[in-house]
Amino acid sequence: MMHDILNSNVSVPFLLDTDESLVENKLWIHFNEHTQTLEITWKGTVASHEVREGYTLILDFVQRYKPVKWLLDLQHRDKIRRQDQRWVFTHFFPEALRVVKNDVFVATILPVGSSHELVHELNGDELIQGDSFLIINHFLYREAAQRWLELDKSVKAGA
Repeated sequence: MMHDILNSNVSVPFLLDTDESLVENKLWIHFNEHTQTLEITWKGTVASHEVREGYTLILDFVQRYKPVKWLLDLQHRDKIRRQDQRWVFTHFFPEALRVVKNDVFVATILPVGSSHELVHELNGDELIQGDSFLIINHFLYREAAQRWLELDKSVKAGA
């Protein structure tokens, strides 16, 4: 099953628990080879253990492809607990930066009004590893997020 999941040509819903009926259809991860973009979609209500297990699976893709462009679609995911959100920023993103060893551009698709709530408690250190930065931009629509990811990295970084 893991080999099938890691096939970059197919988007597969990840089953985050042994009880598949409780958690299926919550997380999709796909590496788009054409655009060199890691595409992640969360849907529905996600429990704390599912957040951690899901981001562990995402980290497997990060280790395999070392993508600098990510499309993170959260528009159909219910809000997660504040401590889970904090865990993503303090544990997952720093580890992803260490693995990629480059700037990472994350286009996040959020429902209206969610972007400020997502990052207002961060001090910014979570988004830096050595000389590499996690650059997050928020969008309401997938098309706008994809356009931003396709911009030349030097333009986005202000070089």
